[in-house]
Amino acid sequence: MLTTQQLKAKKARLAEEAMKITDKTEIYTIVGKEDGKITHLNISAMNQLVPLMASHAVMRARIPVEANHAAYILRESGIEEARISQLTPERIEAPAIGVLWEDGTFNLCDGNHRYIKRFREGFSDMHCYIIRFPYWKLFAFDMPNADPDKVRRFVRENWDSQVLREEIKNKQLQEN
Repeated sequence: MLTTQQLKAKKARLAEEAMKITDKTEIYTIVGKEDGKITHLNISAMNQLVPLMASHAVMRARIPVEANHAAYILRESGIEEARISQLTPERIEAPAIGVLWEDGTFNLCDGNHRYIKRFREGFSDMHCYIIRFPYWKLFAFDMPNADPDKVRRFVRENWDSQVLREEIKNKQLQEN
């Protein structure tokens, strides 16, 4: 059984590793419609860390798959047909990730290809992790509050420790 100190250290190592930017890191860039401000989000880190974050930071929800939003994604999000055709049934079911802005508007950051595939196949909704404001800022870079120390501190303080404990327990069982 891990001590509280070991659990905190494990969380910090996972967060630090996830936040590294490499040539394989998936990045989502949002350009503000009103102010033109550019925000880059580390989608690779989101995919690793968001499922483990506490419920006050992340909502787990089902979002509607609608024609008008599908048209917007096709027009604005650089959808690649080849990526859509390569999606497996398992991947289509994977939760998307979106952010909730300060004004209450929502933006889908990861899962646009899955959204289009689900729309074309007649699905009415999809699973989504919605990162509440201001927590998504921890995955942003080129912004002052995206420094690695703040990310590590946030992860230590806000991860759903029960989920992480079960993940570690399952890994330990596999190793034995």
